[in-house]
Amino acid sequence: MTISIIAGKGNFPKIIAENSLISLVVCVNGLSNPNNFKNKTIKVSLLEIDKLIEKLNYYKIKKIVFAGKFLRPKLNQNKIDRSSRKLINQISYKGDEVSLNIIKSFFLNKGFEIISPSILLKNNFIKNDIIFSKNNDEKKIKFLKKSAKNGIKLLNKISNFDIGQSVVLLDKHIIGIEGLEGTNELIRRCGMLYEKYLKHVYEYGPILVKFPKKNQLLDFDMPVIGIDTIKLCSKNKFLGVVVSSYGTLVLDKNEILEFTRSKDIYFYSTGG
Repeated sequence: MTISIIAGKGNFPKIIAENSLISLVVCVNGLSNPNNFKNKTIKVSLLEIDKLIEKLNYYKIKKIVFAGKFLRPKLNQNKIDRSSRKLINQISYKGDEVSLNIIKSFFLNKGFEIISPSILLKNNFIKNDIIFSKNNDEKKIKFLKKSAKNGIKLLNKISNFDIGQSVVLLDKHIIGIEGLEGTNELIRRCGMLYEKYLKHVYEYGPILVKFPKKNQLLDFDMPVIGIDTIKLCSKNKFLGVVVSSYGTLVLDKNEILEFTRSKDIYFYSTGG
């Protein structure tokens, strides 16, 4: 089985590319740099879908994995090919979930199989009910788990809305829900709000819950978390971070373990 990555923005594609099954990396113009990969690479624009299909067929690729962040391309009428125009017309004014399903159907109809990143990174999940921490303070863990349940419940309730995969809260007090800004900006915003308005009210800092939404298309859009996000939470005085044991890919596991053992922050994996 040989697989090609369609590489978007961020470090995630580079991590997947280290898998021995990856034979080709398709770097999307403006989002990923061929110099970041040791694999064979080609460059395409998101307005050149016909060229992408042609290249994948040329290299006899039938399995593809999408990794990284993708931004909707600016429409240039002079540089867009037929398939790109058709796809863009179909997903215009649609939410992310609907758009991803349309894109998935397009590639399936062209004879490609879309592989979830989780298949290539099976060891990057943390088992259910595992806590990384410096010390096991029962009161803090109880508060963390209670907040986690409320956060997961909230994400399930608002799954039909086109929002992100993270929420920040204190028990039942919702501080922020991830929107277009991404997880890191959510953390910074909620850290500021906590410091300004809630620090004197609560005994503990906020909790970040990063979980897949109900019916989320995990082939394309799987929650991913790494050490930089944990460090940012610590910097903003968060009590802890909660992830899904089955649906959040955890990068830098060993670094996260070491960091949580040296800092006063909890990392909790749960099945919900």
